[in-house]
This record gives sequence, C-alpha cells and structure tokens, in this order.
Amino acid sequence: MAKPLVATETVAKTTDSELEALRKQVAELAAKLDLETKARSAAEVAADEANKRAADAQSFMVLQREITEIPTGKKVTVKRCKTYEVASYRDDGRPVHKPIFVDVELPTYQYRIDLPASGGQGVRLGEKWFYQDQTYEVDVDTLRTLKDIVHRAWWHEGTIKGNNENVFRKPTHRVLSGRGTRA
Repeated sequence: MAKPLVATETVAKTTDSELEALRKQVAELAAKLDLETKARSAAEVAADEANKRAADAQSFMVLQREITEIPTGKKVTVKRCKTYEVASYRDDGRPVHKPIFVDVELPTYQYRIDLPASGGQGVRLGEKWFYQDQTYEVDVDTLRTLKDIVHRAWWHEGTIKGNNENVFRKPTHRVLSGRGTRA
C-alpha cells in the first residue's frame, strides 16, 4: 500500500538542465515528424483524396450493383498460415500442430458500404464496424467479405419486397383436379 504524501516530505523537482534536455528532445522529435510529413509526396495525398472522392461519388447511384471498389495502389502486409509443424505429442500419440505464419502483401481498395433499408446501420467484422454510407480503405480479403455481405443483404431485400424473379417466364395456368388420367 502506498504511503500518503505528508506535507513535511519533499517532492523531487525537475532541474533546469533536465527541463532543457526534455525541451531539446521535443524539438528534435517535432523536426523529425515535420520531415516525415513533408516526405510524403503531394501526389500521394492527391491520389488518396481522388480515390476517396470517387468512392464517395458513388453514393448518388441508385442500385448496389453500381458500387465498385477503387484500387488505391497501396499494399498492406498481413500474416498467413503457410503450413503446420508438429510441436509436441499428446499422451495417446496424436501430434499437436503449430502453425507457421508468413507475411503476405495484399492490395488495398476504397469501398463504400451501401446497404438496403433492411440492412441495419452497418456491417460488423470481428470487432470493427463498417457503417452505412461510409467509405473505407480495406485489403482485398476484407473487401471480398464486405461485398458478399452487402450483396446478400440486397438479395434478401429483393426477396422481402417481392421482386418478380420469374418476370421473363411464360405464365402457366395449371389446373389440378382429383380425377385420374386415362390412357
């Protein structure tokens, strides 16, 4: 348990030389941050903004099938399981496998979430929410999952609203009776 601070005890104060060293360190870090910020070219910033605007512009489209992903030209590194190795054995002789991970680079895309009215406020993948009418930069694996979920939500909306799936089939007028057929 910590002792409470009594008025008679003295608290160590920072000396002027320590303050000066801390100020110098802060100035060096600020200069380093400024250099790294300037190192990012204006072309990269413009390309990012253009991709974001293009994805956001799709919000004026009527149907989901018109929404497309926009490549950003960037890549992210993710870990993938390449194979398994035997780490140990159980008492009955069965092996315990340990996964071997490798780093894989995946391209990223800008994608706008467009759900139907029955789709709710967004899509939740793991612990992350992807909200309706927002644009996100995602890797290709996440993109595939999001597109599948959004497509299924639109399909579900179509079946609920009663879209005619047999619009091009000829209507048939079958009459069922209890009479048997004669040859």
